[in-house]
Amino acid sequence: MRFQVLNQLYRSSNLECERYYQDLYKGICEHEHTWFHVIFKVNTTQPQHCERSMGILGTLCTLLRQRGDLEACMSIMPMYT
Repeated sequence: MRFQVLNQLYRSSNLECERYYQDLYKGICEHEHTWFHVIFKVNTTQPQHCERSMGILGTLCTLLRQRGDLEACMSIMPMYT
C-alpha cells in the first residue's frame, strides 16, 4: 500500500520514490523466504503483489541503469527477472 500511495503523491517522477524502492528490495533480500514462499506464492488467486513488487524492482533497475550505476542495476536484475 505504501508504494501505491507514494506513486499517487509523486506522479511527476519515480526519482522521489527511489528510496522506497530500495527499501522494498532490501526487505525482500532480508526476508526472502517470506516473500517468495508466502507473498509470491505460485498458486495464488491474487498475483498483484508479485506483479507490483517486480514492477517496482524493474523501475529501480531502470533508474540505476540510467544513472550509470550498472553494478547496482545488475545486482537487482536477477531478482527482477
